Amino acid sequence: MNWSQQQIHFYKELLGRVRAGDSWLQRAKTCFPDAAGPGAMSDRQLVLAETQLGRRLPDPLRGIYRECGGVFANHGTPLVMPLDDLVKRNEWLRGSDSSAGLYMPFDHLLFFGEEGNGDLYAFPIAIDGGYGNQNIYEWDHENDSRSWRASSIGDLFARLATEWSA
Repeated sequence: MNWSQQQIHFYKELLGRVRAGDSWLQRAKTCFPDAAGPGAMSDRQLVLAETQLGRRLPDPLRGIYRECGGVFANHGTPLVMPLDDLVKRNEWLRGSDSSAGLYMPFDHLLFFGEEGNGDLYAFPIAIDGGYGNQNIYEWDHENDSRSWRASSIGDLFARLATEWSA
């Protein structure tokens, strides 16, 4: 997507405010006034989810879940889905017979959020099982493409707010 000079200016200003935020919910509210979370998760809940997934969550997600349990914004879109939904969605995509043959494997992605149109956001899983960096990719459910979307969750919030405000 090509942005206008006005959008670029808005994005840079917004990203600066997101980076200055003290909490994940505050960062989300900087971009989306209706941002809300379902409620903080305990360390026990995080460990249980990580056990079910067979992997530790990336630190930014752990921070979001500890603080507010996920992020709903822009009329209820689960930009960071609740922890139970994250586990169910990842298990379903990796084990679903209904998706076998339709899509490339999902083993290298940890899905955590939605755009509201069926597309999903994910952290890439490196060959060593870690996450390497905070880059976010978007999976397009219509054509099975996987595209770089943002350099972090905060960057994703700022980019979406910029695009959705146009």
